[in-house]
Amino acid sequence: MVDVEVRQDRGVRLGARHLVLPTLLVLAVTLLLYGWPVPRLSEELYLPLVKRVADASYLRGDWTFSGSFGEHWLFDHLFSPAAGTLSVNAFGWLGRLVFWPILGLLLIRLGMRFGLAVWPATFAVVFWLLSNQSVIGGEWILGTFEAKTVAYVCFLGALLALTSRRIPLGLALIGLTISFHPAVGMWAAWAGGIALLALPDTRRAALRWCWLAILLAVPGVLGALSAVGSASQALQRFVVLEAIPYHTDPFFGGKTLGWGQVALHLTLLLAMFAFNIWSFVTSKRDLTQRFFFAFQVAAAVPFALAFLARALHVWSYLRLMPLRSFPVIVPLVFFFQAFRYARKIARPPGANRRKRRRARREATFVLAATLAIAVLPTAPVFAAPRMIRRNIAAWTTVDHESRAFDWVRMNTPTGTSCIFPVDRQDSFDRAERPQIANWQAIPYDRLGPWKKRIDELVGGPAYFSGPGWHGDLPGLRAAYNRLTSAQIDALAAKYHTTCLVTETKYPYQLLHQDGPVRVYALVPF
Repeated sequence: MVDVEVRQDRGVRLGARHLVLPTLLVLAVTLLLYGWPVPRLSEELYLPLVKRVADASYLRGDWTFSGSFGEHWLFDHLFSPAAGTLSVNAFGWLGRLVFWPILGLLLIRLGMRFGLAVWPATFAVVFWLLSNQSVIGGEWILGTFEAKTVAYVCFLGALLALTSRRIPLGLALIGLTISFHPAVGMWAAWAGGIALLALPDTRRAALRWCWLAILLAVPGVLGALSAVGSASQALQRFVVLEAIPYHTDPFFGGKTLGWGQVALHLTLLLAMFAFNIWSFVTSKRDLTQRFFFAFQVAAAVPFALAFLARALHVWSYLRLMPLRSFPVIVPLVFFFQAFRYARKIARPPGANRRKRRRARREATFVLAATLAIAVLPTAPVFAAPRMIRRNIAAWTTVDHESRAFDWVRMNTPTGTSCIFPVDRQDSFDRAERPQIANWQAIPYDRLGPWKKRIDELVGGPAYFSGPGWHGDLPGLRAAYNRLTSAQIDALAAKYHTTCLVTETKYPYQLLHQDGPVRVYALVPF
C-alpha cells in the first residue's frame, strides 16, 4: 500500500525504521485525545454488531439487533472471527492498537508527499489532531475502531497510490473504501474520481481501470441498499435535525453558541481552503499539489450543496452525510501546506546569516499561528484540553450506570428484556440484554418504529416539539428519568420487559443500587 523507503532532503534515503518514532508520537497523541475505555461513541453499537455476526445467541431477542445493518457487511464478516473469541473491550483495543498506528503512518506519508520531512509531517498531523480533525460535520479519521477506521486506511492508501501514479492500486483501494464504509467511500470516490479525470496525466489510466473500483465496491453498495428503508419527509427531517445533526445539518451549532459557532467554523474552514488554493498556485504544481487541488474543489461541491439542501429542506440528500469529506480533508491539507510554507520561508536561497535568522523567526511565527488555529477557533473552548480531561475522567470517574449494567449482565437470565436509559448506547455491550430501543443506535431500515419507541422512552412525542435541538444526551436522560410509574407499566406490558435501570425512585422491587442508579424488577424475580 505504501513504499517502504522514502527519499528525504539532501538525498538521504529513509527506511521504515525512521517512521517508527513519528508514528508512535501520533499514536500517543491519539491515545491522549481519544483513548477512552472501549466502547466509545459508535463503537458502542458497531462492535457488538460484529460480535453478533460471530455469535447468533448474542443479544438474541433485542429489537435493534434484529435489523440488518448491512452497510458494514464486509467489516462485520471479516472481523467476526476475532470478535467471537474476544470480549468487546479486548476486540476494540486490538483494533485500535493495530489500525491507529497504520492510520498515523499513512497520514505522515501523505504529509511527506507535500515535500515535508518526516518530523514536520508528523507535527502537521499532530496539529490536525489537536484541531479536532474536522471543523464542520463531526467527522473523524482517528478516534474509534469500526468499519470506517478500516475504510480510512483504504482511502489514505488510495491517496498515496494515486499521487504516485499507481492508478490501478488507488482505484482498487477506493472500491474497498466503499465496501468497508459506503458513506465514507461514496464521497471519497466522488472527489477522487473527479480529481483523476481532471488531470490529463491520470485521466486515461482512471478510465481504463475504473472497473476495478466498481467491482470491489459491490459488497458495500449491496449492503447499503439492504439497510435502507422507506421514510417519510417528517422522519428524515427528524434524523437530520434531531438525531444526528452534528453529522448532517450544516447549520447545527449545538445548544449554546448556535449560529455564532456555525459562522466561526465556516469562516475558518473557508479560510483554510483559500490558503490551500494559494499554496497550490504558488507551488511547483507537482502531481500531489494538482491532485489535492482538484480533490478539494470536487469535495467542495457536495459540501456547498448541503447548505442549499438545508435551506430547501431536501432531507434525503442530507441523510447521505455530504459533510464527511471536505471538512476533514481541507484542514489536513492546510496543516501540510502551512508547514511546507514555513519550511520554504525558513530557507531563503542565497541569504546571509542575518536574513536566515530573520527567516527562521518568521517561520516560527507561522507555525505558532498555525498551532493557534489548531487549538483556538475550532471549538468554543480549547478543544484538545477539554478532550484530554474527558478522556482522563472516563478512566478515573466511577460510572454508576455502567456498573449497574454489569450487575444486570451477571445476575439476570440471558433473555431478560429491559428498559435502559435511552442515552446509554454502551448498554448493549455492558448489559448484554435485549432492550426497547436506544437513541444513538438508529436502524435506518425501521425509522418509524424506532421513532415511536424513542417517543415512549422520553414520555411522548411532545418532548421533541418546540424550537431548538432536543437530541442532547442530558436532556434525553432527564426526560427518561421523569417517566411516571404508569408510563413504565405501559412500556413493560407492551414490550414484555421485566427489568428497569434508572435514577428515579419507583415502587417496584429493588434488586440492586449503585450510587444513584437503581435496578428494579418489574415482575417478581
